[in-house]
Amino acid sequence: MKNNDKRIITVIADVLLIVIWVAVMVVFCDFRLIGFFGWFAFLFVPVSIILSALFLFLHGDVKNDSGTLGIPFYYSGIFLIISFIVNGIFLLLDSMLMRPFIIVFDIVILAIYLILMIVTVSHTDNVKTHIQGSEESTWTSSVLSRELGTALSFVNDADIRRMILSLKEKVDYSGNSGRTSFDQEVVNAAVELRHSVSAGNDKAIVESIIKKLEDLLAARSAGI
Repeated sequence: MKNNDKRIITVIADVLLIVIWVAVMVVFCDFRLIGFFGWFAFLFVPVSIILSALFLFLHGDVKNDSGTLGIPFYYSGIFLIISFIVNGIFLLLDSMLMRPFIIVFDIVILAIYLILMIVTVSHTDNVKTHIQGSEESTWTSSVLSRELGTALSFVNDADIRRMILSLKEKVDYSGNSGRTSFDQEVVNAAVELRHSVSAGNDKAIVESIIKKLEDLLAARSAGI
Protein backbone atom coordinates (compact mmCIF):
# COMPACT_ATOMS: atom_id res chain seq x y z
CA MET A 1 0.00 0.00 0.00
CA LYS A 2 1.36 3.43 -0.94
CA ASN A 3 2.12 6.01 1.74
CA ASN A 4 -0.51 8.42 0.37
CA ASP A 5 -3.13 5.67 0.59
CA LYS A 6 -2.15 5.00 4.20
CA ARG A 7 -2.48 8.68 5.04
CA ILE A 8 -5.90 8.91 3.39
CA ILE A 9 -7.09 5.84 5.31
CA THR A 10 -5.74 7.34 8.56
CA VAL A 11 -7.64 10.60 7.97
CA ILE A 12 -10.88 8.78 7.07
CA ALA A 13 -10.63 6.49 10.10
CA ASP A 14 -10.06 9.43 12.45
CA VAL A 15 -12.94 11.43 10.98
CA LEU A 16 -15.21 8.40 11.51
CA LEU A 17 -14.03 8.07 15.11
CA ILE A 18 -14.84 11.71 15.79
CA VAL A 19 -18.27 11.37 14.16
CA ILE A 20 -19.05 8.23 16.18
CA TRP A 21 -17.91 9.85 19.43
CA VAL A 22 -19.98 13.00 18.85
CA ALA A 23 -23.04 10.99 17.77
CA VAL A 24 -22.95 8.72 20.83
CA MET A 25 -22.50 11.63 23.22
CA VAL A 26 -25.26 13.68 21.59
CA VAL A 27 -27.69 10.76 21.94
CA PHE A 28 -26.84 9.72 25.49
CA CYS A 29 -25.62 12.89 27.22
CA ASP A 30 -27.50 15.92 28.41
CA PHE A 31 -25.17 18.75 27.41
CA ARG A 32 -27.14 21.20 29.56
CA LEU A 33 -25.90 19.43 32.68
CA ILE A 34 -22.39 18.27 31.92
CA GLY A 35 -20.72 21.52 32.98
CA PHE A 36 -17.08 22.51 32.55
CA PHE A 37 -15.65 19.09 33.40
CA GLY A 38 -18.05 17.39 31.00
CA TRP A 39 -17.18 19.71 28.13
CA PHE A 40 -13.49 19.15 28.84
CA ALA A 41 -13.96 15.36 28.69
CA PHE A 42 -16.11 15.66 25.56
CA LEU A 43 -13.60 17.81 23.66
CA PHE A 44 -10.56 15.90 24.91
CA VAL A 45 -11.41 12.84 22.79
CA PRO A 46 -11.64 14.64 19.40
CA VAL A 47 -8.42 16.51 20.24
CA SER A 48 -6.76 13.18 21.09
CA ILE A 49 -7.89 11.70 17.80
CA ILE A 50 -6.60 14.67 15.80
CA LEU A 51 -3.28 14.62 17.68
CA SER A 52 -2.72 10.91 17.10
CA ALA A 53 -3.70 11.32 13.44
CA LEU A 54 -1.12 14.09 13.08
CA PHE A 55 1.62 11.86 14.50
CA LEU A 56 0.68 8.97 12.22
CA PHE A 57 0.25 11.24 9.20
CA LEU A 58 3.76 12.63 9.63
CA HIS A 59 5.53 9.53 10.90
CA GLY A 60 3.45 6.57 9.76
CA ASP A 61 5.65 5.74 6.77
CA VAL A 62 5.90 2.01 7.37
CA LYS A 63 7.77 0.55 4.38
CA ASN A 64 9.18 -2.43 6.23
CA ASP A 65 7.81 -5.39 8.17
CA SER A 66 9.88 -4.37 11.21
CA GLY A 67 7.75 -4.34 14.35
CA THR A 68 9.72 -1.31 15.52
CA LEU A 69 8.18 0.85 12.80
CA GLY A 70 4.68 -0.12 13.95
CA ILE A 71 5.14 1.07 17.54
CA PRO A 72 3.62 4.57 16.93
CA PHE A 73 0.42 2.83 15.77
CA TYR A 74 0.29 0.68 18.91
CA TYR A 75 0.84 3.62 21.26
CA SER A 76 -1.77 5.71 19.43
CA GLY A 77 -4.30 2.89 19.57
CA ILE A 78 -3.79 2.33 23.31
CA PHE A 79 -3.96 6.06 24.01
CA LEU A 80 -7.23 6.47 22.10
CA ILE A 81 -8.83 3.41 23.72
CA ILE A 82 -8.02 4.73 27.21
CA SER A 83 -9.26 8.18 26.26
CA PHE A 84 -12.53 6.80 24.88
CA ILE A 85 -13.21 4.53 27.84
CA VAL A 86 -12.39 6.92 30.69
CA ASN A 87 -14.04 10.02 29.22
CA GLY A 88 -16.98 8.01 27.90
CA ILE A 89 -17.67 6.49 31.32
CA PHE A 90 -17.43 9.91 32.94
CA LEU A 91 -19.89 11.48 30.49
CA LEU A 92 -22.35 8.59 30.28
CA LEU A 93 -22.50 7.99 34.04
CA ASP A 94 -22.12 11.65 35.02
CA SER A 95 -19.91 10.46 37.85
CA MET A 96 -19.49 13.08 40.57
CA LEU A 97 -16.58 11.11 42.02
CA MET A 98 -14.62 11.41 38.78
CA ARG A 99 -15.03 15.17 38.39
CA PRO A 100 -12.02 16.17 40.53
CA PHE A 101 -9.81 13.67 38.67
CA ILE A 102 -10.92 13.73 35.02
CA ILE A 103 -8.84 16.76 33.97
CA VAL A 104 -5.75 15.58 35.84
CA PHE A 105 -6.14 12.08 34.40
CA ASP A 106 -6.51 13.34 30.83
CA ILE A 107 -3.52 15.64 31.15
CA VAL A 108 -1.39 12.82 32.59
CA ILE A 109 -2.23 10.29 29.86
CA LEU A 110 -1.72 12.98 27.21
CA ALA A 111 1.71 13.84 28.64
CA ILE A 112 2.68 10.15 28.76
CA TYR A 113 1.52 9.69 25.16
CA LEU A 114 3.44 12.73 23.92
CA ILE A 115 6.66 11.63 25.65
CA LEU A 116 6.37 8.08 24.33
CA MET A 117 5.64 9.26 20.80
CA ILE A 118 8.48 11.80 20.70
CA VAL A 119 10.98 9.16 21.87
CA THR A 120 9.52 6.48 19.59
CA VAL A 121 9.37 8.70 16.50
CA SER A 122 13.04 9.62 16.97
CA HIS A 123 13.94 5.94 17.26
CA THR A 124 11.83 4.80 14.30
CA ASP A 125 13.27 7.59 12.12
CA ASN A 126 16.74 6.18 12.87
CA VAL A 127 15.51 2.66 12.03
CA LYS A 128 14.07 3.85 8.72
CA THR A 129 17.34 5.58 7.87
CA HIS A 130 19.29 2.35 8.47
CA ILE A 131 16.76 0.33 6.45
CA GLN A 132 16.94 2.74 3.52
CA GLY A 133 20.74 2.68 3.60
CA SER A 134 20.72 -1.11 3.65
CA GLU A 135 18.27 -1.25 0.73
CA GLU A 136 20.43 1.12 -1.33
CA SER A 137 23.57 -0.93 -0.67
CA THR A 138 21.76 -4.20 -1.45
CA TRP A 139 20.40 -2.66 -4.66
CA THR A 140 23.96 -2.02 -5.89
CA SER A 141 25.07 -5.61 -5.27
CA SER A 142 21.90 -6.98 -6.88
CA VAL A 143 22.41 -4.89 -10.01
CA LEU A 144 26.06 -5.94 -10.27
CA SER A 145 25.22 -9.62 -9.87
CA ARG A 146 22.48 -9.39 -12.50
CA GLU A 147 24.66 -7.54 -15.01
CA LEU A 148 27.57 -9.97 -14.58
CA GLY A 149 25.23 -12.96 -14.86
CA THR A 150 23.80 -11.57 -18.09
CA ALA A 151 27.32 -10.93 -19.41
CA LEU A 152 28.22 -14.58 -18.71
CA SER A 153 25.40 -15.75 -20.94
CA PHE A 154 27.06 -14.04 -23.94
CA VAL A 155 30.61 -15.32 -23.31
CA ASN A 156 32.17 -18.16 -25.28
CA ASP A 157 35.83 -17.56 -24.45
CA ALA A 158 36.92 -19.71 -21.49
CA ASP A 159 39.32 -17.12 -20.06
CA ILE A 160 36.76 -14.31 -20.18
CA ARG A 161 34.12 -16.58 -18.66
CA ARG A 162 36.47 -17.49 -15.80
CA MET A 163 37.30 -13.83 -15.12
CA ILE A 164 33.65 -12.69 -15.12
CA LEU A 165 32.59 -15.66 -13.01
CA SER A 166 35.29 -14.79 -10.47
CA LEU A 167 33.98 -11.22 -10.32
CA LYS A 168 30.40 -12.40 -9.87
CA GLU A 169 31.40 -14.69 -7.01
CA LYS A 170 33.14 -11.80 -5.28
CA VAL A 171 30.01 -9.67 -5.59
CA ASP A 172 27.66 -12.46 -4.47
CA TYR A 173 29.69 -13.55 -1.46
CA SER A 174 31.10 -10.24 -0.28
CA GLY A 175 29.30 -7.78 1.96
CA ASN A 176 27.85 -4.47 0.90
CA SER A 177 30.65 -2.43 2.42
CA GLY A 178 32.35 0.39 0.57
CA ARG A 179 31.79 4.03 -0.22
CA THR A 180 28.52 4.69 -1.97
CA SER A 181 30.27 7.27 -4.16
CA PHE A 182 31.80 4.32 -6.04
CA ASP A 183 28.48 2.55 -6.59
CA GLN A 184 27.39 4.29 -9.77
CA GLU A 185 30.84 3.92 -11.34
CA VAL A 186 30.85 0.20 -10.54
CA VAL A 187 27.37 -0.30 -11.96
CA ASN A 188 28.30 1.67 -15.10
CA ALA A 189 31.37 -0.52 -15.60
CA ALA A 190 29.27 -3.69 -15.20
CA VAL A 191 26.78 -2.41 -17.79
CA GLU A 192 29.67 -1.53 -20.10
CA LEU A 193 31.03 -5.05 -19.70
CA ARG A 194 27.68 -6.60 -20.58
CA HIS A 195 27.36 -4.43 -23.68
CA SER A 196 30.92 -5.27 -24.71
CA VAL A 197 30.56 -9.05 -24.50
CA SER A 198 27.09 -9.01 -26.09
CA ALA A 199 28.51 -6.99 -29.00
CA GLY A 200 31.35 -9.51 -29.44
CA ASN A 201 34.16 -7.01 -28.90
CA ASP A 202 37.80 -8.07 -28.98
CA LYS A 203 39.12 -10.05 -26.04
CA ALA A 204 41.58 -7.30 -25.17
CA ILE A 205 38.77 -4.72 -24.90
CA VAL A 206 36.69 -7.00 -22.68
CA GLU A 207 39.69 -7.76 -20.46
CA SER A 208 40.40 -4.04 -20.03
CA ILE A 209 36.80 -3.45 -18.87
CA ILE A 210 37.06 -6.41 -16.48
CA LYS A 211 40.29 -4.96 -15.08
CA LYS A 212 38.60 -1.58 -14.60
CA LEU A 213 35.68 -3.24 -12.82
CA GLU A 214 38.06 -5.21 -10.58
CA ASP A 215 39.85 -2.00 -9.61
CA LEU A 216 36.57 -0.22 -8.86
CA LEU A 217 35.32 -3.11 -6.73
CA ALA A 218 38.60 -3.18 -4.83
CA ALA A 219 38.44 0.59 -4.22
CA ARG A 220 34.79 0.34 -3.14
CA SER A 221 35.55 -2.47 -0.69
CA ALA A 222 38.57 -0.61 0.69
CA GLY A 223 36.62 2.61 0.96
CA ILE A 224 39.43 4.69 -0.48
